[in-house]
Amino acid sequence: MLSHPGRLIVLIQVVLIFLLPIFLLYYGLISNESKFFLLAASALIIYSIVRAEKWDHHDMGLRTDNIKSGWPYYAASALLLMVALFMFEYYFSINDVLTTRTIIHRLLFFIPMSVLQEFAFSVFLLQRLSILLNKKSLVILTSALVFAFMHIIYDVPPTVLLFSFFGSMLSSMVYLYKPNFLLVCIGHSVVNVTAVMLGFFV
Repeated sequence: MLSHPGRLIVLIQVVLIFLLPIFLLYYGLISNESKFFLLAASALIIYSIVRAEKWDHHDMGLRTDNIKSGWPYYAASALLLMVALFMFEYYFSINDVLTTRTIIHRLLFFIPMSVLQEFAFSVFLLQRLSILLNKKSLVILTSALVFAFMHIIYDVPPTVLLFSFFGSMLSSMVYLYKPNFLLVCIGHSVVNVTAVMLGFFV
C-alpha cells in the first residue's frame, strides 16, 4: 500500500512532471524534437515515485475484481466519445485523406501512447490530485485541464483540445468510480483508433 507524501511535494511533482515540460515545449525553450525525451523523463520520474512509495497492484489499478462490474461503464464512455468524434467530424469537417501507411504509423504511435497516458493521468495524476484537492469534482476538472493542455504540443486542431478536455472528464469520472487500468487503456485505445481513422491526428 502506498504512503502519501506531503501536499507540497505532490504539488512540485505535478508541476515538474505534467506542466513544466509542456511550457518548455510550447514556448520553444526546448526543441520540438526533444519532446519524446521529456516525455520519457516524465515517465521515468513517475516510475521512480511509484517504486519509492511501494505502490501495489491495487494502487495502480491492476485488478480483476471489478472488471465484470466496471466494463459496462468503460464501454459506455468509449461509445459516447466515439459518437462525439463522429459528430465533430460531421459538423467541423475534420476528416483528411490519409494513406494506409500513415494510418498504420499513427496507430503504432497512439495506441502505446494511450497506455502511457492512462497510467500517467488516470492512475498517477488522479491520485496526486486527490491529495491536493478536497473534492472529486475539482480533481476531475483539474485533471481534464492538464490533459487537454498537454495536447498543445501536438499538431492538432482546436477541436481536439476541446474533445480531449471533455473526454478526460468522462474518463476520470469512470476511473474514480471503477478504477481499472486494463479497462481504461482499452477504452482510450479504441477512442484513439477512431480519432486516427477520422483524421483528427494529422
